[in-house]
Amino acid sequence: MADVSLTSPDTSKTFTASGSSVKVPIAWKDDGSDDEWSLSKADKYSILLCTGSGSYPIECFDYLVKYKDYTTGNDDFSETLSIDVDACDDGYYFFQVYIEFSSSKFTTHYSNRFELKDMTGSTKELTVQNTFDDGSPPDQTVGADTSINSKSFSITYTLQSGKTKYAPMQLQPHTTLRGSTWSRMFPTSSVSYFPSLHGSPNCLTTVTPGWSYTPKSLHNWAAVAPTPSVKYDPSERVTPASLSTASKRKRWLD
Repeated sequence: MADVSLTSPDTSKTFTASGSSVKVPIAWKDDGSDDEWSLSKADKYSILLCTGSGSYPIECFDYLVKYKDYTTGNDDFSETLSIDVDACDDGYYFFQVYIEFSSSKFTTHYSNRFELKDMTGSTKELTVQNTFDDGSPPDQTVGADTSINSKSFSITYTLQSGKTKYAPMQLQPHTTLRGSTWSRMFPTSSVSYFPSLHGSPNCLTTVTPGWSYTPKSLHNWAAVAPTPSVKYDPSERVTPASLSTASKRKRWLD
């Protein structure tokens, strides 16, 4: 589940300070314009410059943008950020993008790592990374509604249209075979393919309810089969190749 896909700055990009600041572009696009995390529902956003490894902990500097009203809807977003030359030392950094929604929901995303040069500031407690290769921390989504309406599992799977699908519970197998013929429990469904790259997935995940029963299992007390005592020459089992069709069975219909 996500709202933002950051498209700039590019990986391994270097930005050199000029005068009292360095300019770094940032851009993103709506990654799900038809769900609850669409940017059309965003209220405010903040952007910080951060350092650290590709996992937590990380350390962020002062806000570059702080709780600014989000007014662009679900359109593509771009902005050029100005970073003071004395804000940090030379090194490799990334942006943290914090987007706030209503009802205390928010998402946090991280840009690709980029290099800043000719900076005159000092580092903080964490060591500034000296490589592009360490990646960025994983994105976070907080405040999503995790409750599930049990009636969702009774809707035929192919008739569901939400981003999350609900599958029926796995059935408990019978202890004996009770039928001599088989039939499909659910009807087959058709499949269609996108002719071009689609902007966002139609389905993000499938939820299956837990078992309402407790499966029983027992140890297999059968004795282990003995090691074979009869040996044979492997060449006895090899059949010579033949081009003759006399022993070939017909495997097609006229």
